[in-house]
Amino acid sequence: MSTPIPNSTPTATVIPIPNPTTPNYPDDIQWITAYLVIHMLSPGSFWYAYLLWFVVAAIFLLYIFLRWTGSGGYLGARWNKWALRKRTWRGQHALAIAKKRGTRPQPKSLPSNGQIFCTVVLFVAVLLLCFVGPDYIGRSHSSIFARRDGRRPAYSISDFIHLQPQYQINKAWWTSGNRTGVLAFALLPLCVLFALKAPPFALFAIPFTTQFYFDKLSWLHRWSGRLIWMVSALHVLLWSVQLSLDRREGTGVAPYVYIWRYPKFIYGWTAFMTMTALIGLSTSALRKQYYQVFYACHIMLVPLTIIMAALHHPPVWWWCWGALSLWVGERIWRATWWLYNNGFLGSSLGRTSNRMRLDASYPEAHYGRGKRHIYPPLRSSYGMVATEDSPFLSLEGVHSYTPPPGFSYAELLSGSTVRLTFLPPGPLAWAPGQHFLLTIPSISRLDTHPFTAASICDEQASTAAGRALVFYIRAKEGWTKDLWNHVFAMLSHGETHVASEKVPFSEQVPSNGVLLRTLVDGPFGSSIRTQWRQYSTVLVVVGGSGVSFGVSILQFLALCLAGRDGKYLGGHPGGWGSKDFKVRRVRFVWIIREYSHVQWCASILQHCMTMMPAPSLDVDIFVTNPTTSLPKEVPTTGDIELPNIVFEAASEGVGSVDSDYHQDDYIDPNPDITTYGDEGSTESGNTVLCEIYTLYLTNFEGDQDIRLPGEAALNKSIRKSGKMRRAKSRMAKKEGNGELVKPMPSTSKGAITQFQASSPDGLLSPTWRTANQIAESLKDTAYRPLSSSRPTSPRHPPDPRLQQPSHSPSKVFDGDSEAPPGALQILVDAREMHDISVVSEHARLGKPKLDRILADEVRMARGPVIVATCGPASLNAMVRKEIAKQIDPAKIRGGDMSGFIDLVSEEFDF
Repeated sequence: MSTPIPNSTPTATVIPIPNPTTPNYPDDIQWITAYLVIHMLSPGSFWYAYLLWFVVAAIFLLYIFLRWTGSGGYLGARWNKWALRKRTWRGQHALAIAKKRGTRPQPKSLPSNGQIFCTVVLFVAVLLLCFVGPDYIGRSHSSIFARRDGRRPAYSISDFIHLQPQYQINKAWWTSGNRTGVLAFALLPLCVLFALKAPPFALFAIPFTTQFYFDKLSWLHRWSGRLIWMVSALHVLLWSVQLSLDRREGTGVAPYVYIWRYPKFIYGWTAFMTMTALIGLSTSALRKQYYQVFYACHIMLVPLTIIMAALHHPPVWWWCWGALSLWVGERIWRATWWLYNNGFLGSSLGRTSNRMRLDASYPEAHYGRGKRHIYPPLRSSYGMVATEDSPFLSLEGVHSYTPPPGFSYAELLSGSTVRLTFLPPGPLAWAPGQHFLLTIPSISRLDTHPFTAASICDEQASTAAGRALVFYIRAKEGWTKDLWNHVFAMLSHGETHVASEKVPFSEQVPSNGVLLRTLVDGPFGSSIRTQWRQYSTVLVVVGGSGVSFGVSILQFLALCLAGRDGKYLGGHPGGWGSKDFKVRRVRFVWIIREYSHVQWCASILQHCMTMMPAPSLDVDIFVTNPTTSLPKEVPTTGDIELPNIVFEAASEGVGSVDSDYHQDDYIDPNPDITTYGDEGSTESGNTVLCEIYTLYLTNFEGDQDIRLPGEAALNKSIRKSGKMRRAKSRMAKKEGNGELVKPMPSTSKGAITQFQASSPDGLLSPTWRTANQIAESLKDTAYRPLSSSRPTSPRHPPDPRLQQPSHSPSKVFDGDSEAPPGALQILVDAREMHDISVVSEHARLGKPKLDRILADEVRMARGPVIVATCGPASLNAMVRKEIAKQIDPAKIRGGDMSGFIDLVSEEFDF
């Protein structure tokens, strides 16, 4: 209940004064409440916040319109030519310190010009809305906005609302302070929308809208958050000046003394302090070094900040409740799907009765059907057709073992890399190039980390293996290092799974890997928005472990060009034969540090090359550092523990020969790189900087660049095999008058995997070869028939093209000496060794001439070109620079759409 107003000069007066007076109420709380209500913006003054959202909505709808009507054309090309550019920077001081310490500084990656432009526009627009025009619009001009606050504390806002000025005030400390505060409230939902990952709450990721996920909006999320803090700081500063300058009539005391008794003021300061903590903990250095601390603080401080801000000023708290509803709703939505996708709700997908899926070429051994031809006869470069027995082409047999639902099968690969093959417990679809958040409880129950799926989702696959997720995880510091050490320790002790995790009793796990309970959240990633069918040429450029992104896209396009419909492969509808499918050529460029890294996805590449012979597919692999001296010994305690490598016997098979081999035209043999992207250049004689520049074509920040024991032998063997296969290719071309031998499609499947007939469980048998025998095996594999160890029977007649190879029981330790008894060994099975040999023909020493590669693809294209890239920051900047050079708006204006080049990139800058 309010007390009568004492006799005083009324606040509402005919003379427009910027600082209205407050009646001298005797009660301190009543006086400060009246003071703050009188100095509160009228509802009509909120139109600046509404205008902000009108502009955001207009831009949002315009972008949707451009997307669905085609944003190509002359103006789109002009925008892309400037907006795609991204710069990296190291700084001379950082380079000098690195040279002194012998370290390798990671370049600082700036956002693209387009991202910077959007950020600047947002900042400028908000600042204009904060200060341009009158701050206070009198109540006489805004009666339609008048409202009463529903809450009635001891002194309610409605008790003093009639004392507010009824006239317009252009500028005052308190009006500008209030205006900045209202804009900060209005920005909260936008900042939250930029942060959300899962539609439908992530409005920007909804399919019929922009379909941008957090990977593309993280930059705007961070800077919109900083903008909110900056505007809030202005609000605090301007109001602090007002509270310090004013005096209470009769006491002469500043309102700042009394305001601490006002609960809403305490709420406001609490919100500002928690927001300051959020911004401080979100700096790049702290976020990368202590990500889990950053994440936990984010989860706690975000809702606290929003709630305190809402309680601070109820007249505009709907902005806060809207932002909080989006944030909480998305969390609940993701939690529900997380429970479902990980088998906590509903039943799990079934698998074939035989846990060890030997190969999809022999499905009758697994699910009792007639023989299926995975690779049907070729009709043309793209004429992959299905047979009656095999209605759908599939890549589900690329990996020989499928784990039980809910588990990952972890294998140690070369280059300190772990391959995880995960079978989701429930139906889970994803688009090529998307990523998931992984949790492995045996390592950490709370940590989640993003990794790109190297496989595709085949909804028409005959077995659950077609929906298996494959991840390549290279050891860095932190969680990835813990994963490597965890798998290494389990293999060292002969464990096939974690004792506390329940594995199906009849599960037969191959001895060269372990089962780990795995939980996934996702999928996420803006690659889902890409309409691959609209482009005539697709160029994939990846570096190091970024190949996961590239091979998923490659598999998708290979199956689409073979006649599959993209809508059943996680992408958009369309495939070879459909009228709107324009893709005619794919080029895959992979830059790696060592020849042995080819092992990571050699089987996938070999399968795709079989399905898409040249010229529909060209694969170029560039090896940048096969001879650099690297430590071979196992690191000391505390570092990653690296095992010895032993290679399983390789089968011998028919080689894969490309069309006219011209890779030499695109190789830069110079070991020095003096420039990257737009970050400047260095003199070619500076070997330290040139080596650093070369390193960051392939290595992400923190990648362990250590050569495993035994890896040197594999490097040498792959290099030698590649040389011999290329020589044979040139000879075949010469002898055949330019006609090259085409590969036999069936040789890439079951015949190349060696299994022992006497093995009761069908697991791979551990046969070994010496380093010299490995080299001979790879050399012979180039042009000798494959051999098969599967039993012959009326259902399995012997293949006359196949012959049995010899096996040696010898072991290898670092290519020369024998491994100590009981030493852990990484296995390369026979099929994988065959695929490595086939792919070795495409692996060359040197660096790619990306400018020439892209220029030639644009020259040969018959329509728009798209480039997909994933790699270190310097490679990303380099690719963007070359794309910007090749975009030609003049060609587009003349009707030649090959001048339009689009970009799809994956970057984990968040």
